[in-house]
This record gives sequence, C-alpha cells and structure tokens, in this order.
Amino acid sequence: MNSVTEIETSLWTICVGDIFSNGRMPYHLKVVKIEVEDLTKPDDAKIYSIPVHPKNHRRWMKE
Repeated sequence: MNSVTEIETSLWTICVGDIFSNGRMPYHLKVVKIEVEDLTKPDDAKIYSIPVHPKNHRRWMKE
C-alpha cells in the first residue's frame, strides 16, 4: 500500500485533513490517512478517518 496525502477519485478530490459532515451522526469525519494499492485505480483507495466535534475539529469524539 502507498500512503498519499491527496487523491482524486471519479467524484471527489480528498486530502488528509479534510473534514466531512455526516447527516446521520452528531459528529464530523476528519481524514487522517489515505492508502492506495494501485495509483491507476484511485476509487479503490482506503480512506481512514476519525470522528471530530462538529464545532471544534481539533477535538476527537467517541463514536
């Protein structure tokens, strides 16, 4: 696996540190790591994230 800091999929450009809201959960998701096995297949990348407080993205939340 190759670790990268940014990846462009067919729909998204995702970077380490990006924050995504989750309409069903009371927290946001912060991207902490991106791994891709084959750089020619960015849609198969593994995106690792942690839950963070919606108003303070430096504060982790328990799921």
